[in-house]
Amino acid sequence: MTRRLRAAAAAIVLVVLSIIGHAAPATAGAPDLPTPPAPRRVVIVSIPRLGWDDVVPADMPTLAGLADQGAVGVLSVRAIGRHTGVAEGYASLGAGNRAQAADDEAGTYGRAERLPSGTLALAELIHAGHTPRGAGLVPGIDAVVSANAHTHQGARIGALGGALRAAHWTTTLVSDSDGWDGSRGAAGLALVDPEGSIDASIPLDVPTPTALSSPPAAADPAVVAAAVRRLPTQRSAAIVELGDVARADAIHGDRGVRQEAARRVDRDLAAVIDELDLRQDLVIVLAPVAPSPQAQPTPMVVAGPGIEPGLLRTATTRRAGYVTLPDVAPGLLSWIGIDAPSAMNGTPIEVVPDARSGLDRLAWARTTIAETRFVDRSQGKLMSTLPITFGAWSVLLLVAAFVRLGPLRRPARVFLRWVGLVISATPVVAFVLAASSTRGWGQPTWFAMLFGGAMVVASVAAAVARPHARLPWLAPVLIAGLTWTVLVVDLVTGGHLQFDSAFGNSPTVAGRFTGVGNLSFALLAATTLVLACIAHALIRDDGAPRAGVAVAATLFALAVVLDGLPGLGDDVGGVLALVPSAFICLWLLAGWRFTVRAALAAAAAGAALVGLFGLYDLSRPAADRTHLGRLLGGDTAARETVIRKAVSAGTTVYHSSLVWILVSTIGLGLIAWMTRRVTLERAIPERSDARVLAVSAIVLGVLGGLLNDSGVAVPAMMAVVFVPAAVYVLLQPEPDPAAPSSEDTGVGQADRVLP
Repeated sequence: MTRRLRAAAAAIVLVVLSIIGHAAPATAGAPDLPTPPAPRRVVIVSIPRLGWDDVVPADMPTLAGLADQGAVGVLSVRAIGRHTGVAEGYASLGAGNRAQAADDEAGTYGRAERLPSGTLALAELIHAGHTPRGAGLVPGIDAVVSANAHTHQGARIGALGGALRAAHWTTTLVSDSDGWDGSRGAAGLALVDPEGSIDASIPLDVPTPTALSSPPAAADPAVVAAAVRRLPTQRSAAIVELGDVARADAIHGDRGVRQEAARRVDRDLAAVIDELDLRQDLVIVLAPVAPSPQAQPTPMVVAGPGIEPGLLRTATTRRAGYVTLPDVAPGLLSWIGIDAPSAMNGTPIEVVPDARSGLDRLAWARTTIAETRFVDRSQGKLMSTLPITFGAWSVLLLVAAFVRLGPLRRPARVFLRWVGLVISATPVVAFVLAASSTRGWGQPTWFAMLFGGAMVVASVAAAVARPHARLPWLAPVLIAGLTWTVLVVDLVTGGHLQFDSAFGNSPTVAGRFTGVGNLSFALLAATTLVLACIAHALIRDDGAPRAGVAVAATLFALAVVLDGLPGLGDDVGGVLALVPSAFICLWLLAGWRFTVRAALAAAAAGAALVGLFGLYDLSRPAADRTHLGRLLGGDTAARETVIRKAVSAGTTVYHSSLVWILVSTIGLGLIAWMTRRVTLERAIPERSDARVLAVSAIVLGVLGGLLNDSGVAVPAMMAVVFVPAAVYVLLQPEPDPAAPSSEDTGVGQADRVLP
């Protein structure tokens, strides 16, 4: 056994070294490429509420043709809340950062023309200390600034407009004079400067519908073309808002109404493009807010000088085809040769070459977002179903413990152990399902496959473990090993199962697009801890305790590298939690007494390793750096980021449904300790590997919850691994009276748990 495990440890070391080598930055210099010509002007065509389902080439041939000439991106419009409003979308675009703004106050965000001197709007701006200099006003800017004062995002409203004005570029707003869904003038937030002004404002006259049930009114393409002809031709940035789809969305129009609105928008888009020269003018078509009611990423197409056909990508997402709304402003500024202000936490947009046609790239995006919407809906229901299942199982455990069941006691214990295995197998089955497209299944089929697969895995693990009575922990360890293996293999091969999966990262939430998400970290850390303690126990029993500690340390090292190395896991909070927990576990496995000095050393080890990862990240090209490298490179938003993550972690107590798993776990633990303390102390004796596992699991759960912005969701997901395993070991059915006694089989009470 020792020889085989040592060989496995050596293999793990080789894997770690190969991972580091694979992720290391290339030292060869990149070839010098010709600098693309800078555009003479930039036109942002905003189509609020446009979704990927609306982008049908037959309905929008102009957009499809533009995609063939330029680059396509899936735009994550998540601002601060789960659902981004119209004003929030424009404010985030203009800030180059996530911002919030109340749509119900959007009527004060803009005016079609500058109000005469002395009017209320201008007076309010001047009274607030602003000196607007443009022909257009956004008098509501102070309301937006105030709304973002305590979001800890560091957003500076008007950062894009301010950077353009400082570089002597003019700004122009082209939008409906009367607005469309109560957000009159909100588009001005995209190009307003910090003083509340825009250089020019051109209204688009759109007839007002006579009733909510009337077909949405449309802008005349000739009027749109005339407005674009009035735009300056040099050093000019403009936003042209086409609101036909938003009007259809506001009246909750059916599919036919939306299609007709998309056709009208495309005709207006054609009027815009016909007035531009894409050899000199850069055009950005995007939807700053998603269709209602479901949050989802929206379309984005960029064409013009220096933009090759391909997919959009940023350092924020590090995934071809995906960008975020805060990336648009720094991307625009980089294309025209202006440095982005430090308040912008978005990153410049680049184009990844893609040989497919524009139609194929659009079809890819439509299919991808259809999958995303299905996964988002399924995940939402799963995150409610799993806590309910866990809570019901916990109640049944208490019933079995305190109610006399007579002859049903033994089958009840067998059933409850099996249910625990099903719960612990659910995450790994979900990751496996993410390897294929599931949107065509429908949610009933998806849930049947998920829980049916978990039942199969649980049954197989129990069947394999049944002949090995001396290893009562074998079944849950098999499931933990399967989960660990799937996560490790996936991360080593690119982390494809981490993205757009039920327990992974969602482009709608836009917390991260690559690397290890918080729930995945929880599963990886928990299963690593279980496997490390089991490996140590087995090797120690073979008479090699030091080798057992070495194997456990190797398992932890692999998990830390996969979780935290920039370019792989990119998980700073995970490393800060996992390294001290691993340090404590290894310290106790080695038989040393834990002291305050050891605790400080554990914390220092976590911080030091994060520092090393940060220096490594800083050595990589700027476009490939994660937030850790950008922080060490002088990111001034570090304090705000820490505060924001702490606030986010705190709000999960009442926002995350997974908190009920944690509540159930704590409740089970307290009741078991108060009523079965002697049994527990006998099952996990002091200095045993079982006691080390229990202590380390508590430390890992506490640190994981405190140091990750998912808060209570992290220890709750760890409980999905730890609690079923503990229950499986502790609830071994009493021996069948007809079966051989423990003296005959050699199985005693001490063999029921880890040594």
